[in-house]
Amino acid sequence: RPNAIARGLVNKKTNTIGVLLPSVSSKFAAELLRGIENRAHTLEHSVIVCNTRNDGTRTMEYLQVLAEKQVEGIIFASEWMKDIYAENIIAMHAQVVLVATISYKYQIPYVKVDDKQAAYCATQYLIEKSHRKIGLISGGTKDRIAGLPRIEGYRQALADYDIPTVERRIAYGDFLYASGYRSM
Repeated sequence: RPNAIARGLVNKKTNTIGVLLPSVSSKFAAELLRGIENRAHTLEHSVIVCNTRNDGTRTMEYLQVLAEKQVEGIIFASEWMKDIYAENIIAMHAQVVLVATISYKYQIPYVKVDDKQAAYCATQYLIEKSHRKIGLISGGTKDRIAGLPRIEGYRQALADYDIPTVERRIAYGDFLYASGYRSM
């Protein structure tokens, strides 16, 4: 079998993709990783999975590892794109795509739901079905990626239909199963 490192030195390709996720234990992460790995396999690429933790404390360490491994691409998922992350990724000259996050400052391609609009539409749908006591299970108010936009969409829909927001109907969590269960 050809040595992958030697082949990479010759043709300047490592056929390796790095995936950075704050948690690999959620159903979302599992499905995302399954899809990435399946597609990478068909393209004869390897995948390095980096569990950066929910607080992002390992992100810089993993970006260094991915730079050392000379990955050709990075899939950066579910974490806010801080300046230091973007600067390191740009310096690596690797292709990057954001998944379930967005950067307004850096022009990085992304795949993401408009969480504010989605929460607005879901709340509006319930209102138009004559519901008035509508609750929301969301991420925290400091979660700029999905939590805060969903809360804003929910509140905006209620306001647009002159329904007061009742704070006790909002449950804050972390988008994991146990948190959703407790919030319910």
